[in-house]
Amino acid sequence: DHDGDALADGRTLADHHEVRVEWHHSDVADLAFLRADSIDVAFASGLLSAIEDIDRLFRQVHRLLRPGAPFVFSYEHPIALTIARDVASAGALPLGRLEVRRSYFEPGPLVVDVEGEKITLWPRTIAEGFAALHRAGYRVDMLLEPEAVRSADPGPSTPSTIIWRARKEGV
Repeated sequence: DHDGDALADGRTLADHHEVRVEWHHSDVADLAFLRADSIDVAFASGLLSAIEDIDRLFRQVHRLLRPGAPFVFSYEHPIALTIARDVASAGALPLGRLEVRRSYFEPGPLVVDVEGEKITLWPRTIAEGFAALHRAGYRVDMLLEPEAVRSADPGPSTPSTIIWRARKEGV
């Protein structure tokens, strides 16, 4: 169970650095145990692609944040979920060429293999992300698409990660 491993790793790290942390193991959008307007910043890394009901998550985090507080999150760039490498052939690049394998606009789940574990992702366009944040009462004030670290591949570069910072609006 990767969740249990992550919690155990977190506890070990917090103990090592003598930091007091309150740990909860639950559905990521089930945040009823936290008080409204009690959080200064929310952060999520690599998580949002695996959430089917993004609107619910955004509403829950919005409820917890103090007015003007940021929600910073990153996940697989939607373009990265459309491309893959073809099979390297004799004389081709060692990694193979990039090919578009899925439409950027294709709705529905995408099952990927991550270190031998099948994970369901819910790709969204950037416009869908903006709309969902707006519906939940956020204002996006930063959007980053860092260039992927280049390997020996001289081919075109595409972003692999997207990073958002949205602030809670209203009272």
